[in-house]
Amino acid sequence: MTLKTFFILTISAFFFFIIPNPAHSQELQEQLEHATVTVHIGSSFGPISEESVRLHIVFGSHELISSLEAVTDQQGNAVFEVPIISGSRIVAETRHNGSLRFSEEIELDHEESRDLSIFIAELSNDPSVLSVRQLSTIAELWEGYILFTQIWHFQVDQPVIFSNIDGTDPQQDWIALPMPKNAEGISVLQPRNAQVIGETVYLPLTVEENRSSQPHFIVRFSLSRTDHQEALIWQQETFFDIHTSLIIANETTSFSRHERLNLAIDSPICNNSNCSFFSENTFEETIENQSILSFLREGTHFTALTTPAAFSGDNMSVTISGWPTRVPFAHYSMIFFSVLGVFIGIFFIFKPFKAQDTALILDAQRRDLHAYWAKLQSDLSSAKILEHDYELAIANLQEELGVLERRFREVNHD
Repeated sequence: MTLKTFFILTISAFFFFIIPNPAHSQELQEQLEHATVTVHIGSSFGPISEESVRLHIVFGSHELISSLEAVTDQQGNAVFEVPIISGSRIVAETRHNGSLRFSEEIELDHEESRDLSIFIAELSNDPSVLSVRQLSTIAELWEGYILFTQIWHFQVDQPVIFSNIDGTDPQQDWIALPMPKNAEGISVLQPRNAQVIGETVYLPLTVEENRSSQPHFIVRFSLSRTDHQEALIWQQETFFDIHTSLIIANETTSFSRHERLNLAIDSPICNNSNCSFFSENTFEETIENQSILSFLREGTHFTALTTPAAFSGDNMSVTISGWPTRVPFAHYSMIFFSVLGVFIGIFFIFKPFKAQDTALILDAQRRDLHAYWAKLQSDLSSAKILEHDYELAIANLQEELGVLERRFREVNHD
């Protein structure tokens, strides 16, 4: 390579690599532009001054590019001069009383100024700031009683965070939630540190103003029912305003003779328009209803009702009807012994008759007992009698039919 050739290549490389083209210069100039970003920190009591704020510049899948720091002034404002990078976003962060708080995340464009805000909700242990966003109740059949599962979603109605978890005396510092009168087997599934004393649950809670699908309180209890109780009235006093109440009656059971019930729900506060009825086919998976699905097996049939708002001090009353009833065995025993008495009386009255007449009488008695057997089967199929009582009645009928068969053989032998 000659000296002349080397010189030409060197000059060409300088112009190509060192002197940027206009497009590259324009991009570099855009990246050096700045936008003024004001972050406001406030609470329910006003602006928060002397609060340290960090402003994060992120790109792509939350890849941190840079962080800036500033302190709020008397108006609660921290001002940043942020370099504009195409495709970047910004989010503000502060730590208040040991808890991290974040602003919304926005794109950083070419606007001259942008505003972000962080609201600090102050702590409160006053239960009057609480209400129940939704109370969901599931009722299902168990042997001798109805099992209830309640799922509570609380909310704060003021710009505060409710928390009573620092209280040391549950009966004094925690929320007292009485369960329905005569509730048995009260068991709290969440939170685990809640305490049950008598028919009252003492509840430690932390409730923030954001809407979360996570329920704050899940409890189970049972209400007993009598053998003849086809309808069960469930009553519960409310100590908070309840915006929505959802009642689900589970029609799918674990009992082979009652695999599918036909239940109905009603409440005195319902009229033609203010309550909504639906089934599993029209179940709406709202943010609150998501937590219910874990308590309902796939393929479960149910009927449900939503009632209008209830207020603190009201007495909720709901009637669920269609539960299988136990027809008293004494009823069947009376019929059985009546048939037996008639049979014995007819047997002795007509004993002098000739064998043909006696056979006709025995055959009529046998037909009556078989008809009674068919009635028992019908009552069992329609859930008017429990399987246990059905089996006892059938055992007695089989014994009586055995007596008839032996008598038939005696008559025919004679």
